[in-house]
Amino acid sequence: MHQSEKRLVPRIAVPQLRPDTLSLIANNCAYKLDGLKDISESGIRCELGVSLPVSASVAIQYKDDKVQLAVHGRVAWCKKTQDSEQPNDTSERFLMGVELLSPMILFAVLPTSRLTS
Repeated sequence: MHQSEKRLVPRIAVPQLRPDTLSLIANNCAYKLDGLKDISESGIRCELGVSLPVSASVAIQYKDDKVQLAVHGRVAWCKKTQDSEQPNDTSERFLMGVELLSPMILFAVLPTSRLTS
């Protein structure tokens, strides 16, 4: 069964980033983002090792050798992902959508990205 697309704006795929460049800040705690899946005019889709409640205030922090930036927003949705395919990996993973106040500022500092359908 094919799931219909719910987004109203195009997504932009994000290239593989260094593991230490992205984090999510919530409740004065920093969480390493395991992956930034894509970005759009309204926000991002990312993977994280903790579940956060819908509407939680967050900031996505990007930091590399040349720039440091934090973009504020809120959790739009969060769901548990499939269990890891790696043997002996019992950690939980969560896929989440984050509505950002200025997602294109984040996009501007990321390495080359490409539009996806």
